[in-house]
Amino acid sequence: MGGGLVYEIKCPCGKSYIGETKKHLHERMQQHERVARGLTGYSAMGKHVLETGHKVEFFKSKVLCYERNELKRKFKEALILRSKQNLVESNSPSVDLLIFPCVEEL
Repeated sequence: MGGGLVYEIKCPCGKSYIGETKKHLHERMQQHERVARGLTGYSAMGKHVLETGHKVEFFKSKVLCYERNELKRKFKEALILRSKQNLVESNSPSVDLLIFPCVEEL
């Protein structure tokens, strides 16, 4: 399947990164990997790998859900992030759930 998805990358240290992209998963993993090698761009997981030296297999990442609609995808990413523990330090949602007061009651 194509782009428009929420995904998880696991690190051998037990931490995870949750992300969303409109791109194909392979293309987004290449971006994470470039950052991890100290090349271009920004990626919280790439930064984690650079700082720790952990060996992450980016291409074994897991698709958590597909969603082509950007706002829905960002909302799903935020909900998944909220339910996870042990995330890389700078992993934050693309959209703040505080703007959706009804979600706070879930």
